[in-house]
Amino acid sequence: MIKDTRKLKQLGNEVKPGELFLHPTLLTLQINKGKKNLIPSELNIKDNRIHFNRKTDFDKILSKQELQSITSIPEIIYNDVYLLYLYQINNLEDLQNFIDDEIKKKTRYKTVNRVINIFIINKYDNFKNNYSSLINIYLKICKNYWTKINIEDSKLNNYIEYFLNSFFRTTDYNDFNLDCGTSLKSYLKTKIKI
Repeated sequence: MIKDTRKLKQLGNEVKPGELFLHPTLLTLQINKGKKNLIPSELNIKDNRIHFNRKTDFDKILSKQELQSITSIPEIIYNDVYLLYLYQINNLEDLQNFIDDEIKKKTRYKTVNRVINIFIINKYDNFKNNYSSLINIYLKICKNYWTKINIEDSKLNNYIEYFLNSFFRTTDYNDFNLDCGTSLKSYLKTKIKI
């Protein structure tokens, strides 16, 4: 038997036994018929039954302001595949064309870096074994965004190659803060006077 360990989100204030309340997602009037306080929560299917209110077993009871922010701003989660689809990037050539176009448009580095990181996350296993194509991408980034880096191309190429080798050996694919470009820039600052 599978034990249900999923954390549910609190969506309303605590309701005392016998009190009437408006459920935030169902928008129906309900009454707490139990003997314990309950908290309106997300819908949950457990034991083939739908549960939408929980006894007070949340780790932290949210304040009114926290509840308002949860209900007024829905959580939006896009995966890497969908984000690359939005930018019309299906392969390395598309990424290089995207970078060239964004450089011409003088798009902020943070935007370009975000897309490169999404591509790296999407193709992480490929880059872990062969990151050579990223060397040219980061050479282009250095020349166009990190203009204070003044070093000959062959030396810069070596620094980038060394960094990428280390980066893919030491970073975890699931690291929330995975940011190859920013880490590379920090590494270059230690090697070159900027």
